[in-house]
Amino acid sequence: MLSDAVCTVQNMASTICGYCKHRSHMTRTTPPTLRSWESMGKTVWLTQAAFVCDNCENLSVAAFTTDYQPSPADQQEFPPQHQVRWQPQAAIGQEFEDVPLHIASAASEAHSCQSIGAHRAAVLLARAVIEATAKDKGITSGNLVAKIDALANKGHIRDGVAEAAHEVRYLGNDMAHGDLAVDVSIEDSEDALAVMADVLREVFQSHERMAQMKARREA
Repeated sequence: MLSDAVCTVQNMASTICGYCKHRSHMTRTTPPTLRSWESMGKTVWLTQAAFVCDNCENLSVAAFTTDYQPSPADQQEFPPQHQVRWQPQAAIGQEFEDVPLHIASAASEAHSCQSIGAHRAAVLLARAVIEATAKDKGITSGNLVAKIDALANKGHIRDGVAEAAHEVRYLGNDMAHGDLAVDVSIEDSEDALAVMADVLREVFQSHERMAQMKARREA
């Protein structure tokens, strides 16, 4: 799955602008340029052009690479079979209502990292959000293993969510201790963010929703 910042040209008329963060039509303002270089014994071709956002009127650059020389028609049309990368990329966060501000901010930042392909950063932030959640509930002693187990033992999260949180811990452990050779895929970061959301939902959001429902009933 491609993020909003990396899209097919079929969606070029409706792309999230890296400046104003609105989904907007992008109007091309320059002819496409073409250059090439050698990589691992193969020639890589880069086609790029400048576009202006119809909403904020800032300039962005769209580019795509191929392992063959694009035809003049391909260069003009930016054919749909190619993936187009926009610069600047639009980092898209996510709101987390009923979550303490410092934790919600970090969780949103994790989504911003994931949206521009910074998957290691997304996983590490998701891991940190889980630990910060435990600390917010007064669970401050021990390592992250103990903190996740304590969240479950105290009834803040279900056992299944705790097991998933441990998977995020496993995924981020090596990187958290300086082993940056770990390969982190988009699937890894998507899973980590989903587990992070489950933890926040069970610890904060579900209880707040229940309290609001009870207050309305009693009123």
